[in-house]
Amino acid sequence: MNTAAISRERGDALPLLPSDLAKPEQAVVRAAVAHFLSFTDRDRDNASPEVYVRREWPRDAATRAVVTRAAVSPTDMTAAAAISRTSVGAFIASLRPISAAGRLIDAGVRVPLDGQKAVVLPGVTTFPAVPFIAEGGVTPTGQPSLTSVTLGPTSRIGVIVTATKEWAIHAAAALEDVLGALLREAGARALDSALFSAAAASTSRPAGLINGLSTLTPTSGGGISALAADVSALIDELVLGGSGALPMLFASPGRAARARILAPGLDVPIVPSPTIASSRVIAVDAGAFAWGFSESPDIDISDQVTVHEETNAQAIGVTGSPTVPIRSMWQTASIAVRLNLRCSWALRAPAAFIDSPSW
Repeated sequence: MNTAAISRERGDALPLLPSDLAKPEQAVVRAAVAHFLSFTDRDRDNASPEVYVRREWPRDAATRAVVTRAAVSPTDMTAAAAISRTSVGAFIASLRPISAAGRLIDAGVRVPLDGQKAVVLPGVTTFPAVPFIAEGGVTPTGQPSLTSVTLGPTSRIGVIVTATKEWAIHAAAALEDVLGALLREAGARALDSALFSAAAASTSRPAGLINGLSTLTPTSGGGISALAADVSALIDELVLGGSGALPMLFASPGRAARARILAPGLDVPIVPSPTIASSRVIAVDAGAFAWGFSESPDIDISDQVTVHEETNAQAIGVTGSPTVPIRSMWQTASIAVRLNLRCSWALRAPAAFIDSPSW
């Protein structure tokens, strides 16, 4: 049995190790592990998640702040609240290697939404000319054409992962790796699917980036010439909308790989996402993309629920609801871990997309 497992068995604090140090990008995952250990060990010593954090990661103030954040007012600006919010942002940013949305979030503009329902952001559709001025001449005052977009309120994005109770025998470090991978993969899929969609804004979510847009006409002929013309058309469309300085392209993994093979010297990032249709390429200006989040994550655990294990989950037992497959946590001796984060995004200038390119 390793050191972490022995420590948990005895109830001692771990020795001070480098892994104990605060890692904001790991704090949300470690908090979920602490809740899992507390839930599975509740019949022995009824230890709270905070106790497990102190046992397993005694120097990790970030994880401790996330676990205790539930008792703090959302508008509170104490050190614990600030650390918790930093950890939520770090977790979202940690999706970058496996999430196209994470890449865009990393390159975009973060706007704090702590204690605010929404923020109005300016955008420019037409820039005034800036002429040279003759000696003694009058400096003109340009007036750009301005638009505005509202960021917020935050919406809940949630993921559920399930595990058998046998997981409880593993040390916290192993749980951190496995549960972290599952939560990040589920979170990456959820974010990408929501962000790169055409869904309209509603009371439960912000609009997808291509909502309300019409597809551009793809260039015929195939090959690198068609690729070059399509990329040019997408970026020109961004410029027409008032952006285009920091363009990023998003496509399915296969389409992105094909673009890199055809044009290995392409200096516009083309980011793959399995949630984007293989026939679609989306262009977004990272400088026009703004995002924000608020409050701490909600972590819930249960071994008594029945869940619909499907991306587009439906309410169970409702007439006409195609709830197959479903799984009972109690019947299969399993545990469901649910993670909810509140976030929002907005574009100060519109995106663009092409369907069915010939390359």
